[in-house]
Amino acid sequence: MKRFRTRFAPYFAEFTADSHPADAAYLQDIESEHPSLAAQARELWLQTENLWVLWPGFIEALKARRVEA
Repeated sequence: MKRFRTRFAPYFAEFTADSHPADAAYLQDIESEHPSLAAQARELWLQTENLWVLWPGFIEALKARRVEA
């Protein structure tokens, strides 16, 4: 978990965030030639969101670890 939190910080932050808006800033970033890691993390969340709805325990466990950090 520590490695996920430190080496993949944008992904950990996105997966433990309370909201995941696909706003104009995100859309502009993800469509750019070199999207930021934060935008790529949000894209992964949006593409896999149906999994987290089916298995919310995974995200709840991540959020519990966020509090411990």
